[in-house]
This record gives sequence, structure tokens and C-alpha cells, in this order.
Amino acid sequence: MPTPQPGIFGLGTRQHYHLEFDRVGDAQELAEALRRVRDSADTVAGVNVVVGLGPELLAALSPSEMPEGFENF
Repeated sequence: MPTPQPGIFGLGTRQHYHLEFDRVGDAQELAEALRRVRDSADTVAGVNVVVGLGPELLAALSPSEMPEGFENF
């Protein structure tokens, strides 16, 4: 069973932002948008992006990766 891990931000960064969104539309379109965000993040420039997925989205994108007991908070 996979072990959940909290988001990790870069050491020495002064600011952290937490944004939470509700999905509307196709999960695969959202996955592509997240890939574009990831691809544009550059840790050399001091950008550190952590993306967490809720159980409904993870089940839609990758049901085989669902940890046992993963629930909304």
C-alpha cells in the first residue's frame, strides 16, 4: 500500500501558498493542466510547486494508486 506524504516546500523559502480547487469537467483535462504547471515550475529560479489530489480525482485518474482508507477531509 502506498504511504501518503505531506507536501514538501523548499528549505529557505519565505512564502507558501495553499490553494484548493473543486474540479469541474474532465479529469484528464485537469491532469494535462497540472502537467503544464509542473513543466513550467523551475526550482533553480526558486519556484517550488506541490500538488495534492483528493480521493475523487485520484480515483478518476489512477484508481490502482488509491491508498486504502483515503477520504476527503
